[in-house]
Amino acid sequence: MTKRMVSVWVALLVSLAVAGCTTQPLVNVSETPIVWTDAAPSIDKAEVAIKRALIVRGWTGEAVGPGLIRGQINVRGKHKATVDSAFSDREYTITYVDSAGLDYYPSTGTIHRNYNRWVLALSQEINKELSLAASPN
Repeated sequence: MTKRMVSVWVALLVSLAVAGCTTQPLVNVSETPIVWTDAAPSIDKAEVAIKRALIVRGWTGEAVGPGLIRGQINVRGKHKATVDSAFSDREYTITYVDSAGLDYYPSTGTIHRNYNRWVLALSQEINKELSLAASPN
């Protein structure tokens, strides 16, 4: 086997090993702006949009205070994630609270890649719902 071929095999094996890793740095969604196309920004519309997005993506959610919704997802009874979504009429955030079965390591700030997928999908859905809520009636 040539030296070049060995290098190709080593690179392939390293790529497969990295691709097989199931943990990634934990993602929080920070200070995402809400763009209102009508003239009246509304915290009530923001709350409704976030609650709708949670439901659409399979999360449950409840208001735990003014401008704060706690969301939870439970997948096949094996994987749970809890997040807080703080919001105003100008922006929202999604912040990790707790998880089970998702290999969260506080010392390294890593978690199973599915958590990040769920949170990013939730953020995209919130943006979609907010854009519908922000449109003039």
